[in-house]
Amino acid sequence: MRIIRSTAVAATTAALLGGLGSAPASAAGGRHVHSVHFGAFSFNSPGKDTRSAKSRNGEWIDVHNHTSRSVNLKGWRVATWTQGEYVFGRYVLRPGKTVRLHTGPGRNTGSNGTKLGHVYWNSAGHRWNNTNALAFLHRPDDASFQKTCRTGPYWGEPKSPGNCHETTVA
Repeated sequence: MRIIRSTAVAATTAALLGGLGSAPASAAGGRHVHSVHFGAFSFNSPGKDTRSAKSRNGEWIDVHNHTSRSVNLKGWRVATWTQGEYVFGRYVLRPGKTVRLHTGPGRNTGSNGTKLGHVYWNSAGHRWNNTNALAFLHRPDDASFQKTCRTGPYWGEPKSPGNCHETTVA
């Protein structure tokens, strides 16, 4: 999928969102913030975009629990800038674990005993812009909680997958 935005729209978006969310990988080097936040982000599926499951599942974003407690993600939302949102069903993300949200179809798996679990949006089409992507993470019980992931060349990431792993700059 290709979403074309004018330079003016991109500049306005950058100005509006400049203070939000996680720093791109280029700002990495600090220490981790203790929170639930985005990690790696593959916004451009490898190869030509087709509507095949393989192509759609080449798009994914990681949600990481960098707290000392398990977090039930039921009701948490991952939203795109223009292509809708995914709402988690009951999914308990253990401390230090990551769940990967794939765009296409598949069978959800937990992260028990492994670092990475998988959930599937089951979208009939691609959800992320191939050149620059913007994702939002919302908690159902806290309207003020929002994590943002901006990645792609416009945001300082040269290619997909990008990295929105939250850090604080030391």
